Amino acid sequence: MCGKILKNILIYNLYKFFYKINFLFLNFIIQKNFLNVSCNLKRINYVFKLPVFVHNKGINYNIIFYLKDYQNFI
Repeated sequence: MCGKILKNILIYNLYKFFYKINFLFLNFIIQKNFLNVSCNLKRINYVFKLPVFVHNKGINYNIIFYLKDYQNFI
């Protein structure tokens, strides 16, 4: 029983940690796009929709998706 509770706490903390990384990375993408004057509004809208789109797919896939997708932005 005790082990199960500890495991759940660990998973929850990992989840929070990955969520923070995603949020920071997303902020970085948004700032980079706003600073880049030549970028179009369509691209910015796409970035804003990312967290909603990605979040349903689970933690492990999140980071990969952000990093992979960020390459297409540059």
